[in-house]
Amino acid sequence: MGLVLYTYCLPLDAFVNSRIPSDSLLIEPYKLRIQQTEFRTDHQSNNLQRKLANDLKEIQQDKHIFVKADKTTYHYKNKPKDYMPLVHKNVTKAYKKTNKNVPNVITSVDKKVTEKLGLDDQIEVSANRDSFITMKDHKPDFLNNPACRLINPNKSDIGIISKQILDHITKNMSYTTQVNQWKSTSNVIQWFKAIPEKTMQPNQSMPSSPSTCATSICQSQSSSL
Repeated sequence: MGLVLYTYCLPLDAFVNSRIPSDSLLIEPYKLRIQQTEFRTDHQSNNLQRKLANDLKEIQQDKHIFVKADKTTYHYKNKPKDYMPLVHKNVTKAYKKTNKNVPNVITSVDKKVTEKLGLDDQIEVSANRDSFITMKDHKPDFLNNPACRLINPNKSDIGIISKQILDHITKNMSYTTQVNQWKSTSNVIQWFKAIPEKTMQPNQSMPSSPSTCATSICQSQSSSL
């Protein structure tokens, strides 16, 4: 398996536009370098590429199922007879059996929503794809009692529309009520740094994380309204 760099040499006219910098001499060395690029026909694979080729061949011939870890870059080899019960266990934990016509009903409802909003030509129908799991190898007693996270890829793009509508509502509500509403940890940190003359009472302690800080502050503000 060799890795070859292919470079397409564009004519110099292709770099010309109406917004060229005043000092165009800075671009000339890059134009010359592109013109001097040549194809390599005597490519020799190195040790890394040979190892990658061998690993790829070994993975393709392996009968195990490679399961990705949840929060790390590790992959675990599972036998099919061990993997399928884990998937079944996690699916039945969060979902229940229903009629086969339910997905068609959901698709028809999504179609009506997109037609009403004029987005029927921009959103595709959700394809039927199998769910899969990732291994939570950071959990205690993982080897004896493996915990998994269920990934459901059959989610419709209608959720994007709902998110935009909800964001618009919460934005107007925050503007009307003048309540601080943070959407990320960085917003909390930025707000906290901007507080002038930060002082703490002797019996008062800050939460352990910015997200906890945002939750506690929002609760205190909601109770005061």
